[in-house]
Order: sequence, then structure tokens, then C-alpha cells
Amino acid sequence: MALSASGVHPKHFRSAEPAQLMAWAAQGLAQLGIERVRHYTARTQRINFHVSYNYNPPADQAEYARMWPCSYRRVQSCHDAAWRLAFPLPGGAL
Repeated sequence: MALSASGVHPKHFRSAEPAQLMAWAAQGLAQLGIERVRHYTARTQRINFHVSYNYNPPADQAEYARMWPCSYRRVQSCHDAAWRLAFPLPGGAL
């Protein structure tokens, strides 16, 4: 989500280094705000929870596709980083 909001065209995500992806994600996060990112994170977790129990209704599939238009594998490190930004560990450790 933060990558999509960064203004960078998704075709650049594939060839970017993790540090560049993180910078773009931080740029998008600044535009979106942490509360919106937390909402999307919670909703994505809920959808993934359903999928893990073989419950994947079309409405969930469509919502997930709207929230995450890029290939999940290509930006996994940024998704992980967004999780750490949205839900930091006690003491501020990432």
C-alpha cells in the first residue's frame, strides 16, 4: 500500500534493491498516514487468516486485489517492513 502511494510506477519495484523499496515505502507511508496503514494491515491479516482455513470468498479476493495490486512476492520485504512500522516492538526496535 505504501509503495503504491509513493508515486513510483510498479514496474520499478521488480528491479529495485530492498533499501530503495524501503525508501519508497517510507515516502508512501508519509502520504498515507500510519492509521490508514494499520487499517489495511489488519484487514489483510483477516483475509489471510480466512485463506489459511480454506475460506476465501470472492469478495475477500477482490478486496485483497484492490489493496495489493502488485505481486506479493516482489515486495515481500516491504510488506514485512510496513508491518514493523505499523506495529513496532516495545522499545522502538524494528
